[in-house]
Formats: sequence, structure tokens, C-alpha cells
Amino acid sequence: MDEPLKTYSFHLEVWVEHREIPGLPLQVRARVRDMEHGKARYVGSMSEIEEVIDERLDAAGLVPRRWEHQT
Repeated sequence: MDEPLKTYSFHLEVWVEHREIPGLPLQVRARVRDMEHGKARYVGSMSEIEEVIDERLDAAGLVPRRWEHQT
């Protein structure tokens, strides 16, 4: 019998900061909050967002795994 589906919820806040030097690209920053534990982590890239989620799934013992569209 299959185990019931458990979901993991995260809240993602993203903002853009202007640079003091004209012409430089805008700085994108984010904060990811694990809604179950309330822990938040500031991140600066998409790969860091993935790290936060992967760490949570690792802690839940959900290994090995792969994202549905991972290449």
C-alpha cells in the first residue's frame, strides 16, 4: 500500500535592488521560508533556492530522488 502524499510548503519572497553605479545589472535577492518549521534563508540564486528545498527533503529522508524535469 502506498504511503499518503505529504507536501512541503515554502514561501518565496523575491526583490530587486538597484545598483549605485548606473549601467550595472540589478541585484536580485530572495528569502525562502520553510512553512512547517518557520526557518528562513536568504538566497542569491535559483540554485540556492533548490538547495533549500533539497536540504528539507534530505532531512525528511526522501532520498534518492530526482526532479520531474531534471536533465
